[in-house]
Amino acid sequence: MFPRSPPAAGDRRLSLVATHKPRRSSVRDGGAAFGSRRALWLAGGAGGNSLCGMDEAVIYTDGACSGNPGPGGWGVVLRYGTVVKELCGGDRATTNNRMELLAAISALEALTRPVPVQLYTDSKYVLDGITKWLPGWQRNGWKTASKQPVKNVDLWQRLVAAMEPYQVSWHWVKGHNGDPGNERADELARQGIAEVLATPR
Repeated sequence: MFPRSPPAAGDRRLSLVATHKPRRSSVRDGGAAFGSRRALWLAGGAGGNSLCGMDEAVIYTDGACSGNPGPGGWGVVLRYGTVVKELCGGDRATTNNRMELLAAISALEALTRPVPVQLYTDSKYVLDGITKWLPGWQRNGWKTASKQPVKNVDLWQRLVAAMEPYQVSWHWVKGHNGDPGNERADELARQGIAEVLATPR
């Protein structure tokens, strides 16, 4: 398993935006893994800058798309204690929003025990969906306020299920602004695109 010490001076990560506490949910969308996945384990150096302490997981996620729609990728940097896990994957025909969602889903599904989670995303679509729109969508039977079907409902339902065992604190971080976790997640998302395009059809 895998998160964080108090932020160092000059840390660009933003303060807590919203917290999801574990609860029972009727959503059990157990769809197959979307796109390809690759995991790389790295040992965190004792003298290096740590994203985390020993009692919670810190996660950075990002999605990317070459054309929208078009080939897309997602990336995850997940740290618990001194252990870092990096994930990436992608799809030949997708959208940026789907890749952003799948990054968060893949990160939470990679956890193996229920620890508190600090999750950082540069996607307002994901953040607003979780913190503002989700309760109304669920009340309306996964329809918007205008009674239209929620886009990407399969992934939103899968994200709800992935969050269920955890207390998730959601944060927004400005993309491409020098935050090491966000920058690395972006690199992994673009690696996901490259790997998909390099795979024979």
